[in-house]
Amino acid sequence: MPTCGEEEFLVYRQDVWTCVPAITLPTCNASETLVWNGSDWTCQGVFTGSLPACNESQVVAFLDGDWRCAEVVFGDHPFLDIYRDTLTQLAHSKDIYQRAGVAANPSTPESLLTLLSTDDADSVRAAVAANPNTPVPLLETLAQDDAIAVREAIAKNDSTPSDVITDLASAPIASVRRALLSRATLSETILTLLAGDSDSNVRSAVAQHANTPAPVLQMLANDANDYVLYFVAQNTNTPAATLESLCTSSNHSGSEFAACKNPSLTVAYIVQLALSTDQYLRAAAAANPSTPIDQLETLALETNADIVYGVAQNKSTPGDVLDDLATSTVSTVRENVAQNPNTTATTLAKLAADSDDNVRQNVARHQATPVGTLHLLASHSDSFTRAYVAANPATAPADVALLLNDSVYYVQLSATQRLDVTAAQTVPVLEALAQSSMDVFYYDNVITHPHATLEIVRSFLYHLESTLRRTAAAQAIIPVN
Repeated sequence: MPTCGEEEFLVYRQDVWTCVPAITLPTCNASETLVWNGSDWTCQGVFTGSLPACNESQVVAFLDGDWRCAEVVFGDHPFLDIYRDTLTQLAHSKDIYQRAGVAANPSTPESLLTLLSTDDADSVRAAVAANPNTPVPLLETLAQDDAIAVREAIAKNDSTPSDVITDLASAPIASVRRALLSRATLSETILTLLAGDSDSNVRSAVAQHANTPAPVLQMLANDANDYVLYFVAQNTNTPAATLESLCTSSNHSGSEFAACKNPSLTVAYIVQLALSTDQYLRAAAAANPSTPIDQLETLALETNADIVYGVAQNKSTPGDVLDDLATSTVSTVRENVAQNPNTTATTLAKLAADSDDNVRQNVARHQATPVGTLHLLASHSDSFTRAYVAANPATAPADVALLLNDSVYYVQLSATQRLDVTAAQTVPVLEALAQSSMDVFYYDNVITHPHATLEIVRSFLYHLESTLRRTAAAQAIIPVN
């Protein structure tokens, strides 16, 4: 056995004898008691006062050096904390979702963003990295963060400086490079660099980017990956000659069809497709917005459902052709007619009585549907039809007012989204919905509604569903102090 020093004593620990330092307990006075705080023995004052009076949803707990009323959240990520309802307070919350919401909040001041940029939770730092108001020096620091999610957020942030973007284009993690391509604008230099990326997902994102130049798309047209070819075929920046080569691959692939219906093809070539003996190519021409009207009129007379489907879907098809297609026995053709912007009000009124739910619902959301037809659909037994009527800008205010009190919550929510519905009309509905039982997705719509009051938003700060706590803390209406 080991020989211990004067200030050590011998103990048997983990199957061996070892020397440990002697424990010196503190001497407490008459008003204190000796307690173990989790890491050491310490003197703590004996509680002699009265406990705070808490409401039914709270418990009394010793937090931040005092006895306080604490919020208890069980849910998917349980925690115990004092009630917090300002950005400054929530930035110090024990709940990572509340802190992440503050980090994402457009009203959060620089001082709190700086504090949260060093948070232990990756999701909180990522929210700071995604906030467009985060100062450039913080973005530059976060661009070096170990967490991939943080660097991805930096790559997507429009406030990120160009030199950081250039560095991230050579990041060792493919998902970070891929995140850059979600930016609305990227330099030709970056796009060209990423077009040669070893990761096919990155190349696919380059192929579908709105700013990718024609020479880069020509290069990607030779890619071995099918997804890359498909997005090259879809991109309207792709040169007509390149599209023609993809359109004539004769393998009836997704990329071939996408190339054949790309509006950047020459009209002469599209006419050739419309006159082809291959039904697959004629179907692509039927869906191409650049197909001449006379060819669309001819293709509308075909018996092949795929061809007629394409004509009904085509935004260049004239109203009189759509009037005829509205009598098709194929329900998907009628669905396309009901959502085509060129469909006449007369035809929409007829399709409102269609037996197919999808057709009727498309009529309910079409802005050219007559007010009288929308009035009839506002009392339809199908709740989804009523929801589309409620959101339609063409629906009469009287019908919207009726639908605000509908028995189905998502119909009510659709009605609140109308720009002409006042706060006086909306707030009582939102207050009731906030207390009702709904799917989580719909609560999100309540919290983010432009007419949601501070009281409504705060009511979700301690919701069992963690994502709703984050959403609530991210609302600009939450005061700083």
